[in-house]
Amino acid sequence: MKIAKIKGFKTVLICLIVFSLIILPACTPEKDNEVTLPVGEEIITLKIAHFMPQQHFFHTNIIEPFIEEVEILTEGRIIFNVRPFSTLASPDALYDMAATGIADITISLQGYTPWKFPVSSVVELPFICDSSEMGTEILYELYNKFPEIQEEYKDTKVLWLFQNDPEYLMMVDEEIHSLDDLNELKMRTGTGVTYEAVHAWGGLPILMPINDVYSAVRSRAIDGATGPLSALESFDLSDVFNIYIGGPFTIANFFVVMNKSTWEKLSPQDQEIFESLAEKYRKLTSVEFDKAGKRALENAIGNGATYIQLSEDEQKRFEDSLSDVYQDWVDLVKKKGIPGEEILEEVRRLSSEYKNNRQ
Repeated sequence: MKIAKIKGFKTVLICLIVFSLIILPACTPEKDNEVTLPVGEEIITLKIAHFMPQQHFFHTNIIEPFIEEVEILTEGRIIFNVRPFSTLASPDALYDMAATGIADITISLQGYTPWKFPVSSVVELPFICDSSEMGTEILYELYNKFPEIQEEYKDTKVLWLFQNDPEYLMMVDEEIHSLDDLNELKMRTGTGVTYEAVHAWGGLPILMPINDVYSAVRSRAIDGATGPLSALESFDLSDVFNIYIGGPFTIANFFVVMNKSTWEKLSPQDQEIFESLAEKYRKLTSVEFDKAGKRALENAIGNGATYIQLSEDEQKRFEDSLSDVYQDWVDLVKKKGIPGEEILEEVRRLSSEYKNNRQ
């Protein structure tokens, strides 16, 4: 009896071993995304941070496809750890996060730290650009032409620069039909340029990241805001604003930058991949912002919001009131030894040329 039991045990043990070696591997699902790199080659994980929520179209339509293409084209050598919605740093700290290497790539507005980018802000001056596509192309041309603008980004590697969709006045209760209607209203502004413009228009400007606008309206800290209409959906601002006034008035600059040490560690092959994709996504970004702005306004009006288009005469009053703002910009950069008149003249030439070619 004992011998029989031992033989039976051995038979079962042998069957289990055979099953584990032959049958189980055949039943194990393959990993489609598994990457096998050459021996000695390591996977590089890049931390990318921005201030927009994950449902923002910039995240879903730009960042995610960009990341996917990089990972495919680098054959898995580069992957990403994405930190959206200011989970790594506040919007005004994101440029420094890239410069110091706390993040590898960051996206935010130059206008949140206007003292860092005074020359770039020329494209944000009111009534210069009237679409993301137009502003993005002009900013790109200026960056390539003027070393003084390139110098403002010397601590990072610029992947691409762009502008959002045009900014309008967004109000809670007050209808703005004339310049006088803005007098002493508390207005959120997103850049140093719009801060100065609202001040010239008689309003009380408050520099504030777009992330904080919703709560600021709820607490009645502001009466309205200057901002892109795309933010109505991306930041739920259609819940708190009821009246929109055009304009448009100005457009804000954005940056997508990489830490310089991170860039230098990439192979020439991978650097070329980033360069080619940056050109593609710079153009795609402007298209997406313009589409989002138009869609948001149409949806707001469809849901009962009020839209007011200023008359040509009244819009001219807004523009004429900004003569000091333009001159102040020229004087500011001239103090740094920068040819402000030449740069402003070039911006106006490009603006006029773009508008004429569009007709």
